[in-house]
Amino acid sequence: MNSSLNKDKTPPLGVTPISREGIRGPLGIILAVLLIISALMLPLIVTALAGLSPLPPMLTEGLSLAALLLIILYFTYTAKASGKPSRGMTPLILFFTLITFYMTGSLTLPALAVSFVFCIGEGAVLYATAGSRQLPIALLIPAFSFGIAWLLFGEAHLALLTLLPFPAALTLALGTRSSAQSTTGLTRVGVICATSLALSLTLTALALWLTYLSLGSLELSVLSQKIAEFRESLTQILTNISITYGDKVLKPLEGKEAEVANIVNGMINTMPGTLVALINILVAISQMITLSGLHVYGFGKSVTGRVRDFRISAVSAFVFLASWIVALVAVGENGASTIAGTVAENIITILTPGLALAGILRLVRYMAKRGIRPGCFIILLAPLLGLVAYLPGILALSEALILVFSPLRAKIKPAAPEKKDPPPPSREKSSRPLTDEERFEQYCRERQQQDSNNNEKQDNDS
Repeated sequence: MNSSLNKDKTPPLGVTPISREGIRGPLGIILAVLLIISALMLPLIVTALAGLSPLPPMLTEGLSLAALLLIILYFTYTAKASGKPSRGMTPLILFFTLITFYMTGSLTLPALAVSFVFCIGEGAVLYATAGSRQLPIALLIPAFSFGIAWLLFGEAHLALLTLLPFPAALTLALGTRSSAQSTTGLTRVGVICATSLALSLTLTALALWLTYLSLGSLELSVLSQKIAEFRESLTQILTNISITYGDKVLKPLEGKEAEVANIVNGMINTMPGTLVALINILVAISQMITLSGLHVYGFGKSVTGRVRDFRISAVSAFVFLASWIVALVAVGENGASTIAGTVAENIITILTPGLALAGILRLVRYMAKRGIRPGCFIILLAPLLGLVAYLPGILALSEALILVFSPLRAKIKPAAPEKKDPPPPSREKSSRPLTDEERFEQYCRERQQQDSNNNEKQDNDS
């Protein structure tokens, strides 16, 4: 970290390393206990959803409600104790819980999702800020969770579920520190991709281990047979759903077995992309929790620039557009999927959430620059609620077109010259070195001016 600092220990523009002060006092203990409780909820709820839980369903629902309330109270208390906003975590959890409860009639699924992202997000806060004395204790939290789960459930393979979030939490912590302490570190999207990769590898390793315990072998012939059986059963389930709901919502499908088969095959073929997109969404929400936690615990100076800005590259936008064109063209007989079309559809599924979010943020910046209140954003999207299923795709396609064609437009029509502020007074003329507060204020002014110039240039390009 010292190598990235100047001789007078002043961080260069865009660099404010996360200090290793740690989370001290009662809040650190509360966070560690909540991380263990959230990790224990994972095997408890997974066994309940699989019908293998030894606990009565009502008790499982009560424990799920208790876990949700503890996490909500934690966000509320930390925001109140620090006097800083919790970045809307409590309203977001309440909204997700109510919607999921309305759709499923159970609290187990929202408790599972909230506990999982809480472990990753707040675990990353703990790892990113832990000092030399706190880090060994923080790294023992997964071991404590595993041991308690083993004692409660009596089976090691169920206790392994408590370890799922922590490799991703450690990756998220390292990526966030890299972004905060170096101008060449990972971007925010890069941190999401690295964390998603760590989580995917962890899930794959756990799935292979559970498969080995169940089948006693990992031979390709055995795996291929099980995958074929799974695909056949899933095809039957999706076919029944398509016929039942398609007759009411879309169009009558009875007697059109070929169309139903194509729909089902398309859904199954895009499952890899759907799983990757779901992992990316979970990691992005976990990152929101991490950045909010850094703000709450007094590390907000580091959550600026590349740590905070969500930008999609033009290369990703070009790949999205190319895949979109291939998916339109590469269609087999009777709408059947082809290999090229399947690959393109999976790429589209993976890139759509990120591009859609980037499109929303671009629209919010555009409105804020022109003094439009954020509430007007909801009013603007209200007429499109009927197209809610297509809204992410519309936003993603619009953002991709802007990212790809903005450089071309800039070459054809150069942007207006930027207004340059007078250079700040040279430090050589100062009779005394700047204090830490003066250096930070100077850094904030320079960063704000740089962000303003970048946003103005992007708006002109668009």
